[in-house]
Amino acid sequence: MDTSQTFASINDDLLAKWIAAAVGRIVFVAPGLRTTVADALVAAIKRLSGRVTIILDIDAEVCRLGYGDIAGLERIQEAAAQTGVLVLHQPGVRIGLLIADEDTIVFSPAPLLIEAGSTQPDKPNAIVLQGAVPPALADACGLGDLRSRQIGLDPVN
Repeated sequence: MDTSQTFASINDDLLAKWIAAAVGRIVFVAPGLRTTVADALVAAIKRLSGRVTIILDIDAEVCRLGYGDIAGLERIQEAAAQTGVLVLHQPGVRIGLLIADEDTIVFSPAPLLIEAGSTQPDKPNAIVLQGAVPPALADACGLGDLRSRQIGLDPVN
């Protein structure tokens, strides 16, 4: 995917498009996920066989605040169980990260209980870095040596 904006307005539909366009790898970190993003990740899990990392906060508070919904989590868990992909837990994470191939999006997920989220480009909620994943970020997500992973250390049962 291509965007000319470093500061951008990112929503679930755009995240799903970025995930669908990935051909090499996906790392998704967020408090939770809703069905649009979950469906895109399920397709990616099947398409990218073993090259998808999902790190979520699975606390019930996430759904209450509107960072995600139970349907999205159930879809991811079902796909993960069928394919052997691990869904990892990071308590309290409230930022979002999508690494799709060599593009990185750091975003602020909208808690739908509090706000509806914006699609207006003059109200950015994300930083988009295209072309190379910062090495320190790749290491922290466990893309290289898993021993350097800083987030998502606990698998979800």
